[in-house]
Amino acid sequence: MDASSDKAYVYAMRGKTVMIGYVRNKEDNWKTVLRDLKEPEPLQTVVIDVEGYDNLVLYDIWGEEGLETEINAGKLIMRNVKYGILFKIFKKK
Repeated sequence: MDASSDKAYVYAMRGKTVMIGYVRNKEDNWKTVLRDLKEPEPLQTVVIDVEGYDNLVLYDIWGEEGLETEINAGKLIMRNVKYGILFKIFKKK
Protein backbone atom coordinates (compact mmCIF):
# COMPACT_ATOMS: atom_id res chain seq x y z
CA MET A 1 0.00 0.00 0.00
CA ASP A 2 1.37 3.42 -0.96
CA ALA A 3 -0.38 6.30 0.84
CA SER A 4 2.28 8.88 0.02
CA SER A 5 1.49 12.57 -0.30
CA ASP A 6 3.35 15.65 -1.50
CA LYS A 7 5.01 15.93 1.95
CA ALA A 8 5.56 12.29 3.04
CA TYR A 9 6.43 8.85 1.75
CA VAL A 10 4.06 6.34 3.37
CA TYR A 11 4.52 2.65 2.58
CA ALA A 12 2.77 -0.20 4.38
CA MET A 13 2.14 -3.92 4.01
CA ARG A 14 -0.92 -5.64 5.47
CA GLY A 15 -0.67 -9.25 6.56
CA LYS A 16 -3.17 -11.60 8.17
CA THR A 17 -2.46 -10.37 11.71
CA VAL A 18 -0.14 -7.38 11.42
CA MET A 19 0.54 -4.29 9.31
CA ILE A 20 4.05 -2.88 9.06
CA GLY A 21 4.83 0.52 7.64
CA TYR A 22 7.29 3.31 7.10
CA VAL A 23 6.67 7.06 7.08
CA ARG A 24 9.40 9.39 5.79
CA ASN A 25 9.47 13.17 5.51
CA LYS A 26 10.16 14.08 1.86
CA GLU A 27 12.19 17.13 2.98
CA ASP A 28 14.71 14.79 4.63
CA ASN A 29 16.79 14.25 1.48
CA TRP A 30 20.33 14.91 0.31
CA LYS A 31 19.42 18.13 -1.49
CA THR A 32 17.84 19.76 1.54
CA VAL A 33 20.09 18.38 4.28
CA LEU A 34 23.52 18.04 2.64
CA ARG A 35 23.51 20.50 -0.26
CA ASP A 36 21.38 23.28 1.27
CA LEU A 37 22.35 22.54 4.91
CA LYS A 38 18.73 22.85 6.09
CA GLU A 39 16.95 20.73 8.65
CA PRO A 40 13.64 19.31 7.40
CA GLU A 41 10.48 20.93 8.73
CA PRO A 42 8.45 18.43 10.80
CA LEU A 43 5.30 17.17 9.13
CA GLN A 44 2.21 18.57 10.80
CA THR A 45 -0.02 15.52 10.28
CA VAL A 46 0.20 12.17 8.50
CA VAL A 47 -2.96 10.03 8.40
CA ILE A 48 -2.98 6.31 7.54
CA ASP A 49 -6.04 4.05 7.27
CA VAL A 50 -5.69 1.28 9.88
CA GLU A 51 -9.33 0.17 10.12
CA GLY A 52 -9.48 -3.11 12.05
CA TYR A 53 -6.05 -2.67 13.64
CA ASP A 54 -4.91 -1.51 17.08
CA ASN A 55 -1.96 -2.01 19.47
CA LEU A 56 0.63 0.21 17.80
CA VAL A 57 4.39 -0.35 18.17
CA LEU A 58 6.80 2.38 16.97
CA TYR A 59 10.43 1.87 15.97
CA ASP A 60 12.06 5.26 16.41
CA ILE A 61 15.14 4.84 14.23
CA TRP A 62 16.09 8.55 14.03
CA GLY A 63 15.26 9.77 17.55
CA GLU A 64 12.09 11.67 16.68
CA GLU A 65 11.56 14.33 19.36
CA GLY A 66 8.01 15.59 19.78
CA LEU A 67 6.42 12.80 17.72
CA GLU A 68 2.77 12.31 18.64
CA THR A 69 0.62 9.36 17.56
CA GLU A 70 -2.97 8.32 18.08
CA ILE A 71 -5.48 5.90 16.60
CA ASN A 72 -8.91 7.44 16.14
CA ALA A 73 -11.85 6.12 14.10
CA GLY A 74 -9.69 3.62 12.19
CA LYS A 75 -7.00 6.18 11.34
CA LEU A 76 -3.41 6.28 12.58
CA ILE A 77 -2.54 9.93 13.05
CA MET A 78 1.11 10.97 13.37
CA ARG A 79 2.17 14.52 14.13
CA ASN A 80 5.60 16.18 14.08
CA VAL A 81 7.45 13.60 11.96
CA LYS A 82 10.79 15.27 11.29
CA TYR A 83 12.72 12.42 9.65
CA GLY A 84 10.89 9.09 9.57
CA ILE A 85 9.37 6.33 11.64
CA LEU A 86 8.74 2.61 11.30
CA PHE A 87 5.58 1.15 12.79
CA LYS A 88 3.86 -2.16 13.40
CA ILE A 89 0.20 -2.45 14.27
CA PHE A 90 -1.73 -5.60 15.11
CA LYS A 91 -5.14 -6.66 13.84
CA LYS A 92 -7.95 -6.46 16.40
CA LYS A 93 -8.87 -9.78 17.97
